[in-house]
Amino acid sequence: VPFEHASMFNNLTLRTRILALPAVAAIGFVLTLAVTVGFGRRAQQQQKLVEASYSPSLAHSQRLEGSLDAFQRALQDAVGASDAAAVANADSLVTAFNASLDSLRQLPVNPAADIAAIATFWTEYTGLAKRTTLAMIGGDISMEAMQAMRTGAAEMKTRLKDRTQME
Repeated sequence: VPFEHASMFNNLTLRTRILALPAVAAIGFVLTLAVTVGFGRRAQQQQKLVEASYSPSLAHSQRLEGSLDAFQRALQDAVGASDAAAVANADSLVTAFNASLDSLRQLPVNPAADIAAIATFWTEYTGLAKRTTLAMIGGDISMEAMQAMRTGAAEMKTRLKDRTQME
């Protein structure tokens, strides 16, 4: 069967063969142009997604890590200074963390379940950390509570670091 097509080409006149060459080249050019335009549009869409979603998501994830570190430092300073009011002042850091979580929820590249899991763990961790810090300031040093707080802090840090690395 392939030889039939070859013989068809051989049956063409020289003039027809010469005129066919630019037509084949034009078809190749149009095909190349169409593929290039298609890939260009796709790249442009991906770039917009990176600019509008992935990049802000990464920035918010990094902000979450910074807020966690600041919250932990604030509680450590409160214990060091034996200042229960400083624990209440750390609530502004909790609010900033929650605001970043809300911003992450608005971006389409973040699965809602992932953000909800971080928010739930954050709420549990901050409650435990504040209770434990206030108890330590009051002189009640519970090794179990301190260990739970350390474990919660390490888990929170790991979750946030993993999230930032994914982005």
